[in-house]
Amino acid sequence: MAGELAVLYYGLAWRAKPDLGKQTHQFSLHRRSAFHEILLFVGLASLLEVLPVHLVLGHWSPVAAWIATGLSLYGAFWAVSMSRTFELRPTLVSATEIVLRFGLLAQLRIPVSAIRRVTREIPEGSMVIPRRTAPELYIEFNRPLEIDKLPGFRQTIGGIAVSADQSAEFAAAIDSVWPMQA
Repeated sequence: MAGELAVLYYGLAWRAKPDLGKQTHQFSLHRRSAFHEILLFVGLASLLEVLPVHLVLGHWSPVAAWIATGLSLYGAFWAVSMSRTFELRPTLVSATEIVLRFGLLAQLRIPVSAIRRVTREIPEGSMVIPRRTAPELYIEFNRPLEIDKLPGFRQTIGGIAVSADQSAEFAAAIDSVWPMQA
């Protein structure tokens, strides 16, 4: 329910600005994966099928036609709203914590005290944010942390590989919080 309300907020709050907090550096994780553009395209392209589906279903059942139309419109709204969350929920790096956010799809708070090491060597089988990208940094934790996923799922992990769009700036910000190992 909270995930749906968040999607509704990001879909309707057109003047919303990213919440950056104080003394933080902001980074995006979505441009390399093109997930933002894919969701936007799917949402807008799905509007093309609304009228034909409504007309075809209307021959058999007007009620089914209107239900399908409503679901199609909500699906388009949902996809476009989700695409907005990538810009409005950036990854943040501060002196006390790293907040990895990939839209509403994933969020992980990493206190600096929970970092064991930061390295450019990515272990085999690591969780990568965002998926299907080539990560540059691996952050290993000294205790397991929970990553929040939409819709309300959590997973316990011992480290995470990250592929930031501004990779050099992201590495420098992480290095200022926790020096990298070779």
